[in-house]
Amino acid sequence: MTHIDPCRAAHECERARKATSDPYARSMLTALRDLWIALDDESCFLDADQLATQLLIVSAIQARFTAPAGQTLH
Repeated sequence: MTHIDPCRAAHECERARKATSDPYARSMLTALRDLWIALDDESCFLDADQLATQLLIVSAIQARFTAPAGQTLH
């Protein structure tokens, strides 16, 4: 099972959102935070495989957005 805490990830997005003045980054971090919160809220309705898949998908989105400039993620 994937060990990603959606609540912790949402808090990380919120901290990063508050720390940036870039409007695009703030918008993206708000959307990511909201995705993590929604996933946490819906997790009780998902089986273990579905939850693991969703955790990995949102993690991948966040990793692509937060990757250092010039770094390519595959």
